[in-house]
Amino acid sequence: MSSGMIKTTIREIKGSLGRYLAIFAIVMLGVALFVGLKVTTPAMIATLNDYLREQSFFDLRLLTTIGFEKDDVEAFVQLEEVAVAEGAISIDAICAIGDGNESVYKIQGVPESVNRIIITAGRMPENPGECVLDDALYDEKLLGTQIVVTDNNDEDTLEMLRGSVYT
Repeated sequence: MSSGMIKTTIREIKGSLGRYLAIFAIVMLGVALFVGLKVTTPAMIATLNDYLREQSFFDLRLLTTIGFEKDDVEAFVQLEEVAVAEGAISIDAICAIGDGNESVYKIQGVPESVNRIIITAGRMPENPGECVLDDALYDEKLLGTQIVVTDNNDEDTLEMLRGSVYT
């Protein structure tokens, strides 16, 4: 670059210093955002992988409308590629909680070795008439509240549950 070009460039910058600094700041913010996103992605992936490993989160979930038998679960356990296989029951039932308004709730069995639960309030159920609620939907105020599985469920649903009242 010639010395005349350098002098002209410096004169232009001095003449509009505010505009030059504003453009420089915008470019710096863009670069900082880009670098932050590039650095954050691996950190978020590593954090998620650590969490899933700690909770023994499943890699594959098999669902069926007719159900699996205990022999089916044992057959999965025998597979060389499978480290842990566990069966759990999941049903939808009409329940009333607290105020008596009925809603449909998903009731799931608690697995022992996969998808471990993190308790944020209270404790794990110790008796057949106790349950755990998802803290994304419910808060600590409901501790000790009774959930009633209503008679509006069909007979098959009622037979799958050990009781009709859960705390």
